[in-house]
Amino acid sequence: MLPSPPLLSSLTIIALLLSPLGLIAQEPPAPPAPIPDSPPAVAPELPTSPEGWIGQPIPESALNYVLKDSEGTEYRLADHADKTIVLEWMSIVCPFTKRHYQKVNIPSISRTYQQKGVVWFAIDSSFLPISHPVKVQKFLEERHTPHPILLDPAGTLGEMLSVSITPTLMVIHEGKVVFFGAIDDDIWGRKKERREYLMEALNAVVAGQPIAEATPRPYGMKVQYLSAENARREAIEKANEKPEEKKEGAKGEGDPPPSRPRAPTVDRPVSIVPLGDTGILRRPCSPATRGPGRNRTTCSTGSASTPTYGGHCASSPPD
Repeated sequence: MLPSPPLLSSLTIIALLLSPLGLIAQEPPAPPAPIPDSPPAVAPELPTSPEGWIGQPIPESALNYVLKDSEGTEYRLADHADKTIVLEWMSIVCPFTKRHYQKVNIPSISRTYQQKGVVWFAIDSSFLPISHPVKVQKFLEERHTPHPILLDPAGTLGEMLSVSITPTLMVIHEGKVVFFGAIDDDIWGRKKERREYLMEALNAVVAGQPIAEATPRPYGMKVQYLSAENARREAIEKANEKPEEKKEGAKGEGDPPPSRPRAPTVDRPVSIVPLGDTGILRRPCSPATRGPGRNRTTCSTGSASTPTYGGHCASSPPD
């Protein structure tokens, strides 16, 4: 015979019957282990000078930043990351920029190196309405510019790459900055022989050689950023604010502002017409017959040759 199974107690049987119905409280599952807080990602600090940018890669935010030209066409530097890129910061109101375009310096250099596979973008980071698309389009047509002028009215890209002067040229090769500075050493455009810094840098890049002068100091006009314009307007508004009429601690808050003292009132003397010989107060002479000073004229009373004093008919001057 098989051994009989052990008898279950009545409490065990009741527990087995009630557990599928969820009538018996079950212990809650243990909470998951807390995930340790990871420190927030800190963006690397960008260089703030041309010397600091040499050899540094262009940040992703700058490569993917979308800029539009005067006709609304969108451009991104990331679309040309495998090529050598020239970024020319300019302004259509900058006299130095105008001189380089009028003498065909920049358009000629741009055409020459675009034929060698270099991508050229001009960027205007001036705030509106300085960099208005209509004005930029007119500038393009008058100067026959062979490259697009991209508009950066908020100044985002220019401030990100630490550009402060127009014109400033930046050359990007294999995703890194290799040149950042002036186009040449002819500040006033009067030199017969000048050193072409940009052309030297582009020739070295095309030939695969190091650049002799990578950060020539730029010259020109300060970039008219929107942030600087907003700061200027705020300073003007603060300067035009009226000073408080009441200084703190001078009087209670409920006291009215003190009034300015008035000048004392001076009673003016009243001219009195003296009585004539008959004791009758004579009337003033008519305007037609009144004369200045002591003149003999006909009075409105009808008496002739009566002296007048201050326009009044009287026998003696007034007191």
